[in-house]
Amino acid sequence: MSSTHAPIKLNVFDFDGTLFKSPQPNPQLWNKEFIALLTASEGLLKSWYQDKRSLDIGEEAEFHGWKYWWNSDGLKYMRESMKEHDSLNLLLSGRKHSEFHQVITHMIEKKGLIFDIIGFLPETDTLDWQFYYKPTIINKIGQDRYNMLKGYKTKMYIFENINQFKEQFIGTLLLQHPSIVSVNVWEDSLSCSLKTKAFLENKLMSTRRAAHIRFIELNFEQSFLEPFKEWEFVLGLLRDHNAYISNSPSTLQVTRVALARKIQYVGVFFGEDAINTLRFNFPPPKRNKNAIEYDWSFDGSYIFLAINPTTRLLEERGSIVMVKVIACSIYENRYYFLKVEKLTIAGLSHDELFIMLASDKKSGGGFPDPQCINPVWERIPIERQISVRGILATKCIMGHINLK
Repeated sequence: MSSTHAPIKLNVFDFDGTLFKSPQPNPQLWNKEFIALLTASEGLLKSWYQDKRSLDIGEEAEFHGWKYWWNSDGLKYMRESMKEHDSLNLLLSGRKHSEFHQVITHMIEKKGLIFDIIGFLPETDTLDWQFYYKPTIINKIGQDRYNMLKGYKTKMYIFENINQFKEQFIGTLLLQHPSIVSVNVWEDSLSCSLKTKAFLENKLMSTRRAAHIRFIELNFEQSFLEPFKEWEFVLGLLRDHNAYISNSPSTLQVTRVALARKIQYVGVFFGEDAINTLRFNFPPPKRNKNAIEYDWSFDGSYIFLAINPTTRLLEERGSIVMVKVIACSIYENRYYFLKVEKLTIAGLSHDELFIMLASDKKSGGGFPDPQCINPVWERIPIERQISVRGILATKCIMGHINLK
């Protein structure tokens, strides 16, 4: 084989998060326990990431080529990689081949992305390379070598997670292409990539090649389906799961699942009049000095009290609570908080409470976990301190229960 048919570089791209802002379960709709069930590899007949409906964003989005759903940084690197004649371009996804290869292949082709190899999780313990090698690779390795490689089948050892699957997939490619001396891997998260990096370095060094392995982390941006579409999808997952359980032997170790309203937390909530009073007396600063209006969202302003409320706290729901504002804080330059004077609620004293009043609209609204933040407070002069009225109430969210 001529040197022009000997790639020296392997460029590996993840799909979810790296190239495409794949929708995730929305934490504004479901509690943490239910999201854990939805995304676990076991527990439901199909989890969120095992069902192709998780990528069904809608006909309009597809008509426009999923315009706002692609990761611009990932696309930039991939398009640069497509211009390199000495590189093999690999799309490697942890999603199952049978469920996703047609869906994702259609998406990347519509976007004009050309990969030499497209890998998905196999249904068995064997990698059948005729499903992974694409004809575009012929220009780089030649027709004869392409025909040979596509006839290979690789038996995999048992893997416990997606990273181990990717290690085996990439490691096999390095054996099939001994000319490769460097590997670049683009991922949206490097939390599990150190072991993979070490594995691939050892793989290269064991064949006496230069151990040049580079992982490039891309910014991860959370994206969600439209709420009505997410509800439809999740209800479909549960409906399919429950139908399967009902028609299966009773020896199965899983049960049917139903949605149920769960208490997310207890807090003090404020009406529109109270929020307007706070906005007028303690307006957050303009994010842009030239802006005519504040670019802040005041939706959902509240004081967080407890995730696991006491019985007495629940019994006092509906009580009127007077709070006095004594300090303010800008947190991470995108949240605006007002600290309140010490309160006694349901027999318990609280001296570090604050109103989460506003959040940056550009950040999508919402507030961070109040238990994990420590604002720096600016004291409000006594003569400017005011009191407003709120109500003790619970914030509910959808969770799940197991049925017999």
